[in-house]
Amino acid sequence: MSRIELSSSIPSSSSSTGSVPARDWGSLPKDVLPLISKKLYSVHYTRQVRAVCHHFKFSIPNPPRPPNPRLDLPYPFPVEYPSTSFPDEFYVLVESKIYAIEPHNADETTRTWMVKVQESHTDRVQVEHPLSRFLPPPFADNLPNALNLLDLRVVEVDKKYRLQHFSGIEGKILPVSNTEPISFKKVAVTTCYSQDDDKFTILALFNYKLALWRNVDKDWIIIERDPDKFERHDVFVDILYHNQTFYALTMSGIVTRIDAETLTFYKITQPAQFGNKGILHLVGSLNDLLLVVKYQSWFELGTYDGLSFKVYRLDMRRLSWIRMESGLEDRILFLGDDCSYSVSAKEFHGCRGNCIYFHHFKCSSFVITKNVQPSKKISVYDLTEGAVVEGFPEIFSPPPWLEHHSMSVPRDQIG
Repeated sequence: MSRIELSSSIPSSSSSTGSVPARDWGSLPKDVLPLISKKLYSVHYTRQVRAVCHHFKFSIPNPPRPPNPRLDLPYPFPVEYPSTSFPDEFYVLVESKIYAIEPHNADETTRTWMVKVQESHTDRVQVEHPLSRFLPPPFADNLPNALNLLDLRVVEVDKKYRLQHFSGIEGKILPVSNTEPISFKKVAVTTCYSQDDDKFTILALFNYKLALWRNVDKDWIIIERDPDKFERHDVFVDILYHNQTFYALTMSGIVTRIDAETLTFYKITQPAQFGNKGILHLVGSLNDLLLVVKYQSWFELGTYDGLSFKVYRLDMRRLSWIRMESGLEDRILFLGDDCSYSVSAKEFHGCRGNCIYFHHFKCSSFVITKNVQPSKKISVYDLTEGAVVEGFPEIFSPPPWLEHHSMSVPRDQIG
């Protein structure tokens, strides 16, 4: 993974440039600053406001760092080894964030850069592939080693999580492997972790089954399906935490709501007509719950022949899937092997509305080969045209303006 330093410091040459008259920000009433800080939902906004002057810096606390490695997530899941535990091995909850970045003076011709990063306890981050945990980030060699975020508009699009296997043998904490097993698919998390938050919950999709970890009892719980409500072959294929609710999706298109406190299922929909005929993705878009079905023949993997998508919206009143015949309008859906999210094309330049950005495996089996270029693995499907738009989505590639906002940092300071 590529590393990049995101700096919030004010360049020394900026204090005396420009024709804007200097303002005495230190005279701002002290009772206003706490109100301002509560409205800063992004850590980058907090850092920018703290950099205005010394008064702001010492009046507004530093944003919280990412959570420390979690040493209390048992390994392995009980579904793997029902009666076995490994005290010297554990899972760590890893948080990644998707950011949309552009200059403050951006116009309609300025292209937004969307990047997925894993933050550390310093200002250093690791750039990741936007739609896959198995692949290296595209164009990693073309990135600067530091950016000055004061010159940029940074919008936090979404947060994603995964579990990484660690070992603490002989007093050392080391990752067991750089990638997780392919049987582990996805993790959904309630809120930012807090030692005092008894409602903090992790839902993991593993081997087509569900495992739940709750802060209140600090152990994995396997959620069993009710045989009276589910067919035996109807396994889980996706999970989502949306609008403060856990959802799980089965292969037949059944969506259930999971109550983490009572460990019970509430079946929302019946089996859908498209079940067992496509790859299903559950996506939250504003207040809607969407189901995306990807159709492609097994014999045509690695090509776009026969590939198509259909999008459905969950009608909460009728508790059924409604086909979105008119498409997504200006919305864009991003589908990855462990994360899915939605944005508005109007808010980010360079995005194409009513489209699906998806991770396309160019191989003839589930084995992921290394001889395929990353630029061939993210594609765009235009719902209006009903076809794939060729070429790599530019929103994920480093834009031309990036070099103008880069900073020089000694290599020994980059972890």
